Amino acid sequence: MDESLNTAKARIRAAFESGIRMTTAQGNRIGNTVDFRKIVSLLKSEGFDIQSYWNEKDGRRWKTYYHQYPLPQKGTRMNELGQSKLQL
Repeated sequence: MDESLNTAKARIRAAFESGIRMTTAQGNRIGNTVDFRKIVSLLKSEGFDIQSYWNEKDGRRWKTYYHQYPLPQKGTRMNELGQSKLQL
């Protein structure tokens, strides 16, 4: 994989991890690429959980992609590094 695709992949992954939901056009702008859907496919193949849903307005349809974190177990607290610890 060439370096520019790795950089675009890192930007897109970081955007997903920060909670941004993206269409293909938005993902291409964020990643500074034209391969957003290819990058989504690569991230999925690496085990990164990306979900999507269809939008429709005025007869047009487009897909929005997002990353959904699993909810922490009830009774957990986050430490300084963002790792959860079970509180008993």
